[in-house]
Order: sequence, then C-alpha cells, then structure tokens
Amino acid sequence: MFSAADCRAGTTPAALRIRVEHVTWSRPVRCDGEPWYPVVGTEVGIDGEELRQITVLVRGRVLSPPTVNAGRW
Repeated sequence: MFSAADCRAGTTPAALRIRVEHVTWSRPVRCDGEPWYPVVGTEVGIDGEELRQITVLVRGRVLSPPTVNAGRW
C-alpha cells in the first residue's frame, strides 16, 4: 500500500492498494528533487477484490530495490 503522497496517479485516494507487477527501473522521472518510477499493477480493494489494472508513478524511496536472481537455489 502506498500513501497518496508517495504516488501520482491523477486522483489518488488517501492510500492506494496495488499488487505491483512491474517497476520500470530504467525510466525514473525527477519530481520534487527525487526519482519516481513508473509502476504497473493491479489495484486491490479493501476486501481484496481486484479492481483494475493501473499505472502510477511511485516515489523511489518507498519501493523495494530490484533483486538479482542468480539462478541458484
């Protein structure tokens, strides 16, 4: 869940519940002196119901950094 202050999606409620499917790490956008990243995911309601596919800009410092999968178990 992201607070409204940490995402830009037009009309954003107080908080946005989103199941993140993809972060475009290679295309940051500078806003307020910070990097923001395009995030694609599915908006999820309070009851867990999937509402819609959504693309938003999210403040970089609230995202988990990308992981590198070395292919090892």
